[in-house]
Amino acid sequence: MAQRRSRLLQWLRADLAKAPGLRGAARSIRSAPELLLWLLLYLVLAYGALTAILALTGQWAAFPHWSAYPGLIAGGLLGARLPRERK
Repeated sequence: MAQRRSRLLQWLRADLAKAPGLRGAARSIRSAPELLLWLLLYLVLAYGALTAILALTGQWAAFPHWSAYPGLIAGGLLGARLPRERK
């Protein structure tokens, strides 16, 4: 069991070493401004879907409670577009 845990920790450390982090993400966006357009597209689609769902269900009062989730989804989708390898 200890050996499995050790391999898992090594794998997680190696994966974390490849992650760009916040500074790396900012550097990637500065070097490729089209990523901001992708973020805008993801935000429009996610908030549009939330608005449509709330309109169809008649739950407009719940918008403030749900409004953070489309931003998190858009950020996650943008993060998937960022390069994972450190240069």
